[in-house]
Amino acid sequence: MKQKASFGGAYYTVEATFVVTICVFVVMAILYTGLYVHDRMLVESYSQGSLSLWARSSDDSKTDEIDLEDKIEEGLRRNLFLFNINSVNISGGLLSYTLEISYSYPISITWLERSLGGGSNVETYSVESVVPARLKWDSQALDELNGGKEDD
Repeated sequence: MKQKASFGGAYYTVEATFVVTICVFVVMAILYTGLYVHDRMLVESYSQGSLSLWARSSDDSKTDEIDLEDKIEEGLRRNLFLFNINSVNISGGLLSYTLEISYSYPISITWLERSLGGGSNVETYSVESVVPARLKWDSQALDELNGGKEDD
């Protein structure tokens, strides 16, 4: 008598390959999202803290803007997981300073990159810090801002 071959348990193997593959992609997406959120929060907190501390420091202990840009860029590069810092720029005037940080993040899946950023994965974060009130009423600085003209 001939026995019939039975493949009754084989469908579990096929289903497991699909389930495991989907689970791996879900876990990778959760990890990538966590790293993205970490880097985004680090850029925000580090830039706000550094610019506020620098703007409120006394003129004697204040470093040059270029030195601060280099310090912020180096500090961010050391602590970020995903983001690549493109540029750090500080611009400012008499009453406030603005810090702009341009960064990019890697997305290796082309269709995901197009759906999230339209093909561009470069973002710019900017923060502004107001100089303390002791400089707001400095008449000499205000005269220089007006070009030496006195208001009538």
